[in-house]
Amino acid sequence: MKPSFRKTLIASSVTTAISTLPIPAFAQSDALAALEEVVVTARRRDESLQDVPLTVNAVSGEQIADLNIREFEDLEGVVAGLTLATDSIAPNASMRGVKYDTFASGNNATVEFYLNDAPYVSASVMQAMFDVGQIEVLHGPQGTLRGRASPSGSITLTSVEPSLSEFEGYVDVTGTDIGGANFNGAVSVPVIEDVLGFRLAAFSEENEITQVKNLRGEESGYEADGYRITALYEPTDFLSAKAYYQQFEPTRGLVYQVESAYRADPSKAPPSLSRDISASDRLGTSFREGNEQEHQRLGVELSVEFAGQALKYVYSDSEFTLDRTLSDESGDVTGALLQNTDTAMLEAWYSVGQNTKTTQTSESHELRLQSTEPLFGFMDYVVGGFKLDAVPDTRLQNPTLLEITDFGVYTTINTAIRSTNRAFEESFYGNLTFRLGEVTELSLGGRYIEYREDRFLDVGVVILGEGSVFGNDGQSTNYADIYSMTLKHNFTDDVMAYANYGSAWRGPAAAIGDFSPLQSANQAEFARTEPEESGSFELGVRSTFMDGRLRLNGTVFKQGFENYVYRAPGSGIYYNNYSVAVDPSTGALSFNPSVTQHNFISGVDIDVFGVELEAQFVATENLHFGAQLSYSKGEIQDGKIPCNDLDGDGQPDGFINGAPSVADIEAVNGGSYFAGGENVSACVVNFRANDAPLWFGSFTSEYSFAVGDLNAYVRGLWTVYGDSENDPINPLDDVDSYSLFNLYAGIGDANNGWEVKLFAKNLFDTEEVLEREQFPGSLGYRQVSGGNVVGQVTLDSDYRQIQITKPREVGINLRYAF
Repeated sequence: MKPSFRKTLIASSVTTAISTLPIPAFAQSDALAALEEVVVTARRRDESLQDVPLTVNAVSGEQIADLNIREFEDLEGVVAGLTLATDSIAPNASMRGVKYDTFASGNNATVEFYLNDAPYVSASVMQAMFDVGQIEVLHGPQGTLRGRASPSGSITLTSVEPSLSEFEGYVDVTGTDIGGANFNGAVSVPVIEDVLGFRLAAFSEENEITQVKNLRGEESGYEADGYRITALYEPTDFLSAKAYYQQFEPTRGLVYQVESAYRADPSKAPPSLSRDISASDRLGTSFREGNEQEHQRLGVELSVEFAGQALKYVYSDSEFTLDRTLSDESGDVTGALLQNTDTAMLEAWYSVGQNTKTTQTSESHELRLQSTEPLFGFMDYVVGGFKLDAVPDTRLQNPTLLEITDFGVYTTINTAIRSTNRAFEESFYGNLTFRLGEVTELSLGGRYIEYREDRFLDVGVVILGEGSVFGNDGQSTNYADIYSMTLKHNFTDDVMAYANYGSAWRGPAAAIGDFSPLQSANQAEFARTEPEESGSFELGVRSTFMDGRLRLNGTVFKQGFENYVYRAPGSGIYYNNYSVAVDPSTGALSFNPSVTQHNFISGVDIDVFGVELEAQFVATENLHFGAQLSYSKGEIQDGKIPCNDLDGDGQPDGFINGAPSVADIEAVNGGSYFAGGENVSACVVNFRANDAPLWFGSFTSEYSFAVGDLNAYVRGLWTVYGDSENDPINPLDDVDSYSLFNLYAGIGDANNGWEVKLFAKNLFDTEEVLEREQFPGSLGYRQVSGGNVVGQVTLDSDYRQIQITKPREVGINLRYAF
């Protein structure tokens, strides 16, 4: 951390220290004597967070409002060790030292998401935050108590239920200085007192995302609105039924941020014709993505309780649609365009674009029977069955720019591609908890999984030798068992320790996008992986001191993975791609190699070690502190991965001056495909398995005080990110440690009826480049003569794509509850 920043931070945050779970601003005096008890459902029953033998972070709806969390990804600021990345089609989450890549893992995440107890795809969960009752982040392998198996953890969102006793609701409005505006609110209406009620919640949001503009003045922007209606019916003490339907429609326009390539790589010359761009400029050139989405979800929960048992059924039906246009005006290669005087080529290039239409439907059923009172006075149980049917269907037009050298003209052809991957899962699970005396518990759990995928890939007819009809139907069925075991012991009423083991499993993965009809051994191997297996050992302590005013919790864990899905980062790996050409006069086939990039995958072994610490402290009646720290390091162990290895040393290349030629790749891979050579290089590596920082810290505090008959407060959130290597192959994207500081100040009535809050997020306007592409952008086209591909032209640009921290945001929030 820079000295000037450290001094400013210390001077500006006297009241700011630590807490990932801040106490509500207007807590009553008698509640300040001890920390508020947090109730979670991590083990399928309501229990105090301090009694749960695993790491759980609970973030309530009140805390979401307190910190003005309007975007799901901002949760990583209050849950140390959790990283969230939004993306128009592939948002992801990671915990405990490994990364979840949606493009590689598909239906099988390392972190599983749930909405109201049923699985939910990340693309839908990470789009909207409104009327949330509580979010629980469970660390470590999951799957013997609910839903699906996941190796790194799960995140559950619970929406606010209707009130059956009174008419109530709220209105919440936020406006910011960088074009952000958010409205959300809800109203509960009891139709039959204590029996039937409805709740309607809605939101509307718009913002400029990261405030990146392009050279033509176009801005990134986001707009979304949606609603959720929930019905709750409780005709008796033992019967409950809840149903909800929600829909929201986000729209994005994205300008991809760039910087001049020489700024991170001194071997590159400063731009001579194009504009010199730094990260602080928050500029793109003209590369822009637009997408429109629609998300729908229907959920039903039924519960019948009898004789100390509960039978529960959870159903969900979800649909997600995406219409995405990826403009290949090649904004990050404008430098190459300006240096090319072939106006015909430029005009053709500006017409290139990729259109993608995706529809994903999923339906899940879960039936479980569990105890609400201990059987025989010493045993709790949960048994259940789960079924999932998920169908992602993607159709796209993949453009290719061609120069017809026979006539000196340029044209664009589009390859029609359709990919469908239907996933069926049926599983049965059970968990027993034995109370061995008054202070010791032993829990044993297991799950049997049957997982089947039906894969369909079709590549349409393409003219001028750019491809052929290429179809692929495949089916795979896998069976797996996972287990968990936990031993918990209360040494005193305030000190508990536990040890647990958990295993996890994920289905095989496939990389779509390499359509070459002639595939070498490495090429075929790097297209699919075997199922992944993992096992985790964890030791933890939960403790409370000073009459409940101080909590100290700690966890240490070690996890091993076999066949973890590694995906080549960035734009992918250079390889020789053979396309088929047809001689129009004779009908004879010929195969022509050209250099292409693709994100190949491979299955690797990984070892992870980590520590998680949490502290909370009530210092005085008005002053609260807390902290959360996380360290995790995952490393690939002698993993064979796809790589760029143009020097033939068996290790991935850090720097490549422009795209290689077909001959360059053949030279280090044993010659051409017809001579028995490899089309893509392979390397054996031992490096980081995640691009997240090794350690995180999340710190907040709150000081509340009276102003006449009103209550006021000052609240701070300080999030610290440690050093990160990002992509170990890329020498340009390492990130030094940095921190972000948010400050909040507000006033409201003592009964929480209304509140006015001012806030500044990223108060010190910290600018840190978080991602930097390994290679500058490039423009490429193929040369065709007589129906055959005879050459390839690649123009490297003056720019490379980057991503920077969000800008400072100052705003006001008004909230009224009734």
